[in-house]
Parts: sequence; structure tokens; C-alpha cells
Amino acid sequence: MLDSIRATKGVAPEAVPDLVALPRPVLETAARQGLIFPFDENPAIQEDTDWYDFAQQLARVDNLHYGLPFACDALVLLYRTRAITDPPRDWTSTQELALPLLFPLGSADSLFTFTLYQAAGGKVQDADGQPFITPATLATVYDFYQTAQTSGVFSSELEKYLSEEDAFLAYLNGDGDMTIAWVSAFWTRAGEGTASGALPTPRWGSVCPP
Repeated sequence: MLDSIRATKGVAPEAVPDLVALPRPVLETAARQGLIFPFDENPAIQEDTDWYDFAQQLARVDNLHYGLPFACDALVLLYRTRAITDPPRDWTSTQELALPLLFPLGSADSLFTFTLYQAAGGKVQDADGQPFITPATLATVYDFYQTAQTSGVFSSELEKYLSEEDAFLAYLNGDGDMTIAWVSAFWTRAGEGTASGALPTPRWGSVCPP
């Protein structure tokens, strides 16, 4: 997409499209290469408060609005209804259920770990907006992993899953009755007999800030 925009801008700028749909990483690249332009002449967009905070963040690059988010994905818990009637809602009920829960422990992004860390109250930025980690809070997540491994919920086998897609395919293959997956996978490929629920957080009702 960016190669096409770049080429068109160079030889026929009047043919550059007025509107394109871009994933967030591509939006960042396009903005920094001057291939798209911010809505700096439309203050109504920048001042609109009827957006979730995460949507506002997705729309901005270097604090300028470059887009209007219209779709997003979310991590959810998927489970087989024939095996689980009451899905775990927190860490305690997850361990009490004592059924394997698949997630990509080998993922470089560690989104599930990062989500649990935030749900436990962990901060990701300091007062100056710089990256920040609360070691004690992260330790509580690792403590949960350790006790979950003892109860049979987690295992070292999870390291072979490098993405949510890997874990989801293993779930479809019958390697477990629960998995952490994108809600889009649930909508499009999970099939009958699978239900979705919120991620099991430290305490039922605790949430990950967007």
C-alpha cells in the first residue's frame, strides 16, 4: 500500500487517494514519511471526547491526529462449552478449575502477560511519559504463572506457541479446552461449541486499562 502511494505521489500527485484504510503500524510509517497528513485543520476531530482513550491513542502519531479508528481487535478467553460451563473469571478460579489454558508463552510481544500486569495495577509509563515497569506487580503475575503450572493450568509446552494464532490452532486441534485468542478468531473460525469470555484477571472485576 505505501509503495503504491509513494509511487503515485511521485508521478501523479493528483491521483493520490483522499482516504485509505491502514493498520496502526503502517499508519505510523506513512505519517513519518509524509505520505499522509494530519487533521490539523479540523479541531472538532481533535477535541471530540466521545472516543475511548485507546482509540484516541491509535489515531495520533507524535500527538497529531492522522486517522479515524473504525475497527479494533481484543484478546478474550475462548472455551469449549461441553467441557466448561462456568469459565474462570479470576486467577483463583482459573487454578481451581485446573484445566490447561493455552496461550503463546513464546511470543515476543507477551500480550497476555502484559495485560495481566496492567490488570494487576502495573504502570507502563512514569510521570514523564517514559516507559516504566513496576517490578513488584510483574512479580505477582509470574507468581500466578508458577502456581498455575503447579496446578496443571500452564506447562512449559506453552513456549512452543509463538503467537495467539498458534495457540488458537492448537485449541482447534483439541490440545486444550481453553485458550487466549483474538475475538476476531472467535467470530470467524471458532465454530459451534466455543464461547468467549473476559480474560481471567487478578480479581474478578479488575480490568486492563485501554
